[in-house]
Amino acid sequence: EQARALAADRRADIWSFGVILYEMLAGRRAFLGDTVADTVAKVIEREPDLSALPPTVPLKVRELIERCLVKSPRQRLQAIGDARLVLEEALASLARPPSADAPAPPVATGRARAGARRWLLIVASMLAGALAWAVASSLRSPPEAQVERPLAVDIAVGTDDLYYQLGASFAISRDGNTLTYVESQGSKRSLFVRSLDQLVSIALASNQDETTGPYHPFLSPDGSWVGYAVPAELYRVPVSGGAPLAVCKVSRSRGATWLPDDTIVFAPNPASGLSSVPALGGEPQPLTTLDQTKGEVTHRWPQGLPDGKHVLFTSNNSLSNFDGAALEVVDVESGERKVVYRGGTYGRYVPTGHLVFVNRTTLFAIRFDPDKLETSGSAAPVLQKLATSTAEGAAQYDFSNTGRLVYGAQGALAVVYPVAWVDRNGQSSPLLEEPGVYVNPRISPDGSRLSLTVLRDENWDVWVYDLGRGVSTRLTFDEGVESEQIWSADGKYLLFSSDREGPDSLYRKRADGSGELERLTQTKVAQWATSWSRDGRYVAVMQSEQQYDLLYLDLESGETKPFVSTQFGEGSGAISPDGHFLAYSSNESGSNQIYVRTFPSGEAKWQVSDAPGTAPRWRADGRELFWRNNEGIVAAPVEIDGTTFRAGKPQQLFKGAWKGGLNGVGAGGLSFADYDVTPDGKRFAMFPDLEAGAKGGHQHLTLLTGWFGQLQSLDVRGSK
Repeated sequence: EQARALAADRRADIWSFGVILYEMLAGRRAFLGDTVADTVAKVIEREPDLSALPPTVPLKVRELIERCLVKSPRQRLQAIGDARLVLEEALASLARPPSADAPAPPVATGRARAGARRWLLIVASMLAGALAWAVASSLRSPPEAQVERPLAVDIAVGTDDLYYQLGASFAISRDGNTLTYVESQGSKRSLFVRSLDQLVSIALASNQDETTGPYHPFLSPDGSWVGYAVPAELYRVPVSGGAPLAVCKVSRSRGATWLPDDTIVFAPNPASGLSSVPALGGEPQPLTTLDQTKGEVTHRWPQGLPDGKHVLFTSNNSLSNFDGAALEVVDVESGERKVVYRGGTYGRYVPTGHLVFVNRTTLFAIRFDPDKLETSGSAAPVLQKLATSTAEGAAQYDFSNTGRLVYGAQGALAVVYPVAWVDRNGQSSPLLEEPGVYVNPRISPDGSRLSLTVLRDENWDVWVYDLGRGVSTRLTFDEGVESEQIWSADGKYLLFSSDREGPDSLYRKRADGSGELERLTQTKVAQWATSWSRDGRYVAVMQSEQQYDLLYLDLESGETKPFVSTQFGEGSGAISPDGHFLAYSSNESGSNQIYVRTFPSGEAKWQVSDAPGTAPRWRADGRELFWRNNEGIVAAPVEIDGTTFRAGKPQQLFKGAWKGGLNGVGAGGLSFADYDVTPDGKRFAMFPDLEAGAKGGHQHLTLLTGWFGQLQSLDVRGSK
């Protein structure tokens, strides 16, 4: 920094430390020139020759030197205390005799080990004073044992709403001094960091399109890095700012935790077990496997325990209701799992010896022994009216090792809205004026009825609205989630998904409510119907496993067969009126686009969209294809000649303030389709966004100090 005439801070001292450590181990200067000017030039232009280090220097120490000597201060090692830990670990590993079954390193002779140990002991002793000073000067947080006086403070985080849909929208550092959070404004999301002694936040990342919106931030153990997810990838970025660095691919991850050994444990997608990956990036390795014999469909929201060897996580048999979820612990080395509590989600271990978790909108605490991995006594409520998502099993809270709790309070009741007709010019008129929480509108093939998935009394059900008589009829009554309904071609049946008997499976019932409910599939992974062929034989199905994949159900044979299954996410399949093609959305290009394939063979493929889009719909005569973007509805003319498909140039029909967009309409923690088109293609059923531009009231968080004292004073029966 000095050579470039830039401002120098403690990170310049870390660079100097790396230079000294290199010279002591290599026995030569890292940068050497004939004059001062020559030396400075080499400092700026060249990298040190790491091959000059003796082969006995442990790999961790080599990596430490490399991290200290990174030219960019933002990418450099941020805390000198980490250097001390690396050197201590290296000394400890050299002190241990090699394992009998471990492969010998290339130069693992007794003399080489003694030489390496002697070098490191000299380094450790000579740098002990410098490290002690550096640690004291760089880690200025209060001791973990320090007890703050209880105090509740309202924090105005930003100008936009916090993103509450997927996991906690914020994370607090272990020393309790830094807060990272995600704000949302429409389809845009941004990641910020803020020191709690400052009023100004620093932007770290924001989305360029619907595939790069950050969510669920998590911090490295030393607080120098922020990890976060976007729909297709995990990233990390220095707290001080800089270019985000990719860690690995995901598909809508549901939680991650950064362990002390620089491993990240994460949920790759909503319907998977946990995986692990080096924080520097690499190939993910599976850590847990869904036990399908027990009906498990998801492992998510992991948290590393203090020993760095175990991870706490949530396991559940449903993707939409986490009231009965289990909290488990997995050994990261052996993969051995243990259930520690049932009936809660989003569990976190607190240094006071408690396990905290949520059920609906209440935070509970129970005694937990991290050595025995066992709970004791009874759970007691510690915080009510917490902002949570029953459908995702997530909650808006985090805490530091100094006893600071940050949480988001439960907001207002679910926003309600009517259903409207919208013509091709964007002009709207009332369709269903009674406000409600409506999603997945589906117009019957004859255009006389509208089916909806409706949220009432915290329960999702299928309803049918008679457009002529203006009468609504409830079709399902189970306490599970019934949703994603589609019409048969004759309008006599509705086919929908339900989790009443485990993971979402397909059911069929008469649209007038008569007759018995018929179960069509029994699956161990969630499935949703998206389209029903006109001849009544095939049903397009979207399945959530490692990725979203497309299948089709043959109702004549009862078999479910794959259609498109790749490493990418495919969904929203729509069978053409003639039954020869299927339109769908896929993120194979990096953003969701609309494609068409021959059906059911899937042999030929065409890309129809020229910009991101989702949820394709056919006009009844098959001569036009519609889809959704963030602005409104897009249409493209279509020509079909046997097995030949041609699409014209897409045209934006209209734009407007309508709920939903590329990600569908979100309600109750779930996302659903947000429009449908009449058979003649002249009108669309959509949801007016009555609060467009308004804030949802989630710009504030509560900071509670001295929280550990409150936990320890709980009257938890059975505690010591």
